Amino acid sequence: MFEQKLFIVYYHNVHSLSLEVIDIPNIQHVQTVLLEETLKELKRKSNKQYSKDALTVAVDHYLDCNRDEMRETLKAAREYIAGKAGSAEILERIDNALLERK
Repeated sequence: MFEQKLFIVYYHNVHSLSLEVIDIPNIQHVQTVLLEETLKELKRKSNKQYSKDALTVAVDHYLDCNRDEMRETLKAAREYIAGKAGSAEILERIDNALLERK
């Protein structure tokens, strides 16, 4: 797999150029089919004029909510296990999972 990079050349004057190299994240184009009313509601709720922007907001929100749910589940599991004998290893694994999801 090739790394994607963006090269920007700045022209300062006849004797001076500078170069900036930016890593481009892997981007994938996706499509979906929605009812027109669903898309209108999504644009209204996200306060975005364009479909792609409204969909980006919706996906980001969904992923954040999912992370929050998982965090709460892990915290509840930690509280339940905390008082049990031999739970140190499990608690450590839960703590590591909570740190990864911040």
